[in-house]
Amino acid sequence: MRPELSEDGDIHVAHEGLASGRTQMCSCGIFTGDLGKALERRDEGYQLVVLASDVDIMRDAFTGATRAFAQSSR
Repeated sequence: MRPELSEDGDIHVAHEGLASGRTQMCSCGIFTGDLGKALERRDEGYQLVVLASDVDIMRDAFTGATRAFAQSSR
């Protein structure tokens, strides 16, 4: 079963999980690829907000390494 999405793309189930985590005294985290949304989620009470995907991290690291290599080859 696929969860329904709200207008801004957040999954309703995530907020239910946050509420359940509070009841059970468990930490709750969420992923978002957007800084503004990450700040909103933090303000809503998520203890862990992941702002970058594995692909973003690898791409940025590879780009930086490639630039450093190109500059050292000159």
